[in-house]
Amino acid sequence: MDAYMEDEPVDEAVCLWYSDIGQRIPALRQMLGQMGYPSATRTLLGWLHSYFEQCDNFPPGKFPNQDYVKMLVQEFVFYRAVEKNLQKMTSIQELQLLEELCRYLQDNSKLATLHNIFDGLFGNSGHPLKEVDEQRRLAMTRLVSMAISIGCKAVLDCVAVWMYNQDCSSHSINLVDSIMTDFCDLVTGVQGTIQRVAQTSPTFTHHLLTSLMSHYNTYQSTSQPIKLIPPAQLDVITDWIIEHPTVCLRHALTGKPPSRIPSFYIHASYKASSHDPSSSGPVPGLLWQSILSPLILDANRSQIQRALNKRFSLHDYSLLFSKLHLGILQAFVTTSTSDAKSTSSKGKSSRAVALTLTDIESVVMLTVHTIQDNKISGDAVKTAVERIAQLLQVSMATGMLNTTKEKVIPLCKELPSNDLLTLILQEKLPS
Repeated sequence: MDAYMEDEPVDEAVCLWYSDIGQRIPALRQMLGQMGYPSATRTLLGWLHSYFEQCDNFPPGKFPNQDYVKMLVQEFVFYRAVEKNLQKMTSIQELQLLEELCRYLQDNSKLATLHNIFDGLFGNSGHPLKEVDEQRRLAMTRLVSMAISIGCKAVLDCVAVWMYNQDCSSHSINLVDSIMTDFCDLVTGVQGTIQRVAQTSPTFTHHLLTSLMSHYNTYQSTSQPIKLIPPAQLDVITDWIIEHPTVCLRHALTGKPPSRIPSFYIHASYKASSHDPSSSGPVPGLLWQSILSPLILDANRSQIQRALNKRFSLHDYSLLFSKLHLGILQAFVTTSTSDAKSTSSKGKSSRAVALTLTDIESVVMLTVHTIQDNKISGDAVKTAVERIAQLLQVSMATGMLNTTKEKVIPLCKELPSNDLLTLILQEKLPS
C-alpha cells in the first residue's frame, strides 16, 4: 500500500475528502489527466485508501462526497469518459490494470477498508447498480480469472462477499458460469489452476458453488428436471469436496458468512433484505445432482452420449456423480466431527445443520415425478432411491438434518419400495 501512497501529494492526503472537495474537483481531474495511465490510477487508488479509512467514522451508507468518488473512479480507474472523450485503454493496458488492482487489493490488510474499496470499484450489493456498467462487470470477471490464476486471496475473498450480497442474482450466476466454463471447458490444461482455488479461498469456492447450483438446478423438462453439471466442471467440483470437505458446508459452520456491507452504490435509505441467501448453501443443489443423475442419464442416454466429448464416457460421467454423492456424505461426517470438537471445547450446544425437511421433500418429490414421467430402468431407480436412503442415514446420524425421522417417513412413502430405505427408516437412531 505504501507504493500507492508515495505518489500522493501530502496536501491531498490530508484534506482530499473534506467539504471543499467539490471546488477542487476540476483541478484534481486536470492533475490526474496530465499524469496519464498508470500514474493517475495509482494515485487515485492511494486516495481511495485514505477515503475509505476516513469512512470508518461515518455511519454505513452515509459516506461523504460519494458522487465525486464515483466520478473519479469511472474516469481514472476504468477510463470511461464523464464529460469528454477519453482515449480507450489498449488490451495491454487493461491487463496491466487488472494486475494493478490485484496488487492493490492484496496490499490492503484492513478487512473493512478492503471490502469497501472493492465495493467502490465494482458494487457490492444485490440492489440494481445502474452506475456499474457492463464494461466494469467484464473487468471484474477478468479480475477474478486473474486472481484464480495467481492465487490472489484478497480479490477472491472480496468476490465472495459480492456473491453473498448478490443472492444468486443473474450477475453472480453469469460470473461463475463464465469462470467455470473458461477454466473447465474451453481452455485445456488449466484445470489444476481452478482446483487450487478451494485452498486459496474456501469462502469464494463456497459461494461459487451456491451460485452455480442455482444456475444448473432450474427446471428443464419432464425427462430432465434439472440441467446436469457438465463433466469437466463436475470433475473439479468433486475434487474440491473430496479434498476440502467443509467447502460446501461453510454456511453451516459456527463461523457465519461474511457480513453484508452496505453498498457504496445505493442510497442510505435503501434497506437490504433480511433474507440470508447463503442459509442453505450449495448442499441441496449438489444433492439434487447426485440423486437425480442416475434417472436423467438413463432417460436421456443417447442425447447425453452425443453431447459428451472424447474425454468423458457416459460411464465416467456416472462415476463422477457417485463420487460427488460420496463426497457430500463424507463432508457431513467430517464437519460433524470437527463441529463436535469445537462445541466441546467452547462449551456450546449448537451444531452445524446442512439440510431441512423442505430440502428432503424437494429431492423426494423430484425423484418421484422423474420416475413417473419417464421410462427408467430398475437399476437407475434403485440407485437414486438408495442414494436418498444413504443421505437420510448419514444426515440424521451426524445431526446435519434439521428434522425428525417421524416427519421424513411420510415423504418417503411416495418413493418406490427399496430394502435399504426401509431398513434405514426402521432403524433406531442412537440417542
